Amino acid sequence: MKFHYRIEDLEELKKKDRRMAAVIQSIGKIEPPLFPDLFKTLVYAQLARQGAACLSAPAFDSLQKAGITIDPETVIGITVSQLKTIGLTARQAHALHRLAGFAIEEEIKTQVLHNKTDDEVLKKLLVLPGIGPWKAEWLMVLSLNRMNVFCIHDQQVIQGLKQVYHHRQITRSLLHKYQRYFAPQGSLASFYLWKAAAEGSQQHWI
Repeated sequence: MKFHYRIEDLEELKKKDRRMAAVIQSIGKIEPPLFPDLFKTLVYAQLARQGAACLSAPAFDSLQKAGITIDPETVIGITVSQLKTIGLTARQAHALHRLAGFAIEEEIKTQVLHNKTDDEVLKKLLVLPGIGPWKAEWLMVLSLNRMNVFCIHDQQVIQGLKQVYHHRQITRSLLHKYQRYFAPQGSLASFYLWKAAAEGSQQHWI
C-alpha cells in the first residue's frame, strides 16, 4: 500500500512558495509506503536498530518466521521464555510485553484513533514505551496516513529546511512556524524536505 494523498494536496503545497515548487518539480510525484497495521508497525519500531544505511529488525523477522500473530492480545499471552526461544533477548521480550500491555490499556488501534485529532493521537502514542516524538510522528504518517504531520523531530527534515530555505540554524520556534506554514499538507512537506536533504544539493531550490 502507498501513502494516500490527492493531487490537489500536492498542487496546494507547490503554491506555498517557489522553493517548495522547485523541490516538487525536481523530485516529482512521490509514493511513500504505507504500513496500515499499527501495532505491527509499533513492534517493528520498538525492535528495529539503526544500521549503516537503514533500520533493520532481526528480532521482528524472528517473530514472523515463528508464525506468531503480531497483535497485542497474542503477544501478551506469550511468555518471555517462549519469546527468547525464537530469538528475542530478555530485554526485547520484556519491552514487547510492556508495549502490548500499554496498547491494550490505551486502546491503541487504528479504528479507535481514526476519529481523534492529530494532537490526541500523538499523546496516545507517546504514552507507549520506547516511542518518542520522532517515531510517533512518522507512525502517524506512515501507518495512520495522517496528512498534516510536519515531522519537526526528524533531523533530515530539518536539514531539508536548511538547504531549501537557506537557514544556517533552525530554532524550535522556527520549526513551529514552518509547521503552521505547511498546514494542512505537513506530511507531504516532510516527505519532500526529507528527499531534498537526501539529494544534498541546493542548486534546484534557488
